[in-house]
Amino acid sequence: SRWKWTESQTNEAKRQCNMDLEYVLEKTQANHSSDKIFFLATDDQNPKATAALVKQGAVRYTNGKFHPKSMPAIVVDLFLLAEGKTFIGNSASTFSSNVCRLRLARGYTCDNFFANQLALLGGVAGCPAS
Repeated sequence: SRWKWTESQTNEAKRQCNMDLEYVLEKTQANHSSDKIFFLATDDQNPKATAALVKQGAVRYTNGKFHPKSMPAIVVDLFLLAEGKTFIGNSASTFSSNVCRLRLARGYTCDNFFANQLALLGGVAGCPAS
């Protein structure tokens, strides 16, 4: 039989996929309340959300040489996310799913990722339909 989302999982997945400021701060504070800064890897699909997160203490990898979407910048993002205390990924993102797989292989968690569904499905759990 096909796996189905419960209402609770659907609501959490929608929050995860929207990745609003409140959600990110809730997850970072729940795991590491003393941390004032956190690393942000983003493809800037939501510039307002990125700006709000930077205002709250997010830092990004920039060195002036690489475009944020260039391969060197992506590799830096991947390894920083793979080794961080907490990973808040988007289950609809193939990049996030690859980070999560790397973390799971190294014995780390993907705190808000539906890792058990990811393992069951063998891929990205994805976002539920609205």
